[in-house]
Amino acid sequence: MDNKPEVIDPSELLTLCMPTYNRVVNVCEALEDIIPKIRPYNFRLIVVDNCSPDNTRKVVEAYQGLYDRLEYFGQDENKGYDINFETALKLAKTPYCWVIGDGNRLQAQNFPAIVKTLSEQMPDIYIVDEVHRALSSFPPKVYTDASDLLHDLGWHMTLLSSTIFSQKIIQMGNFEKYRNTHFLHLGVVFDSLARLDKFTAVWSGLDLIHGSMLPKGNSWNPGRVMEIFGGAWTELILSLPDNLSMEAKRYCIAFHGKKTRLFGKRHLKKQRAAGGLNYSIYKKYEKYIPYFAPGKRLRILIYSFYPNFLNRYYWRNKRYIRKTGKPLF
Repeated sequence: MDNKPEVIDPSELLTLCMPTYNRVVNVCEALEDIIPKIRPYNFRLIVVDNCSPDNTRKVVEAYQGLYDRLEYFGQDENKGYDINFETALKLAKTPYCWVIGDGNRLQAQNFPAIVKTLSEQMPDIYIVDEVHRALSSFPPKVYTDASDLLHDLGWHMTLLSSTIFSQKIIQMGNFEKYRNTHFLHLGVVFDSLARLDKFTAVWSGLDLIHGSMLPKGNSWNPGRVMEIFGGAWTELILSLPDNLSMEAKRYCIAFHGKKTRLFGKRHLKKQRAAGGLNYSIYKKYEKYIPYFAPGKRLRILIYSFYPNFLNRYYWRNKRYIRKTGKPLF
């Protein structure tokens, strides 16, 4: 970005936004975690509520007494996840916006590094690590080529909280194009970078987020893995601008499945048990398998017929072992 300022007050540098819907317990835990960590920087924090029927608004209002830069924005009706996310980004008036999922928590010890890099380098996007992913094989790097970034980190950037957006990317983002793809934030980032003559994307290599210990709700719902991380994921990446290399696109699609193990035997059993894998589902997404799970077509076909009585025994036995330390029989 041009016209780099010499010094930026942290409070005027970065806004944190938290989109949410009907997850007041998560919001409460998130505010307990985040507020003490951002207080030294006086960051603005906005909870963007997608017209929740629970008491999210009252909870946020109660926490406003503890942190005067906490704000509540409520939609007048449920706009859907994508528009709520877009709203969150566009509410920020600072040079940068970090959208934090209500199921994510922050690692405060690395905040000084964020402030320093954003202030001094003014990148177009800034990408952070998640504790349990521990991407030590990817050392800190400044990317100037969108295909290289997609190849190395595209799979990781499916994580909502992994990316800090600059106002440049927010303002030029083609949000409408990527609505209803399940990966709006990723599509907007790479579509924007592909249209820029030059950009900088900083991969920090720093652990800055981790998951909540609360139940995850519908995240990673095994009943929708083939739909979301098979079909939708493949279509989204292949639809990105043509000046992103096909090699990078194919690698990104396949590497997500490899790193998350969503198409390993254990998770395929979960999908089968949850009704997310049968022969008709297999046939529906068969054409995508060479992209998202290369070499695993036969495995997925076999597990589409896996007997559910064996599945029930398998998971019952797993729970019993976890509880007692020994198998059922």
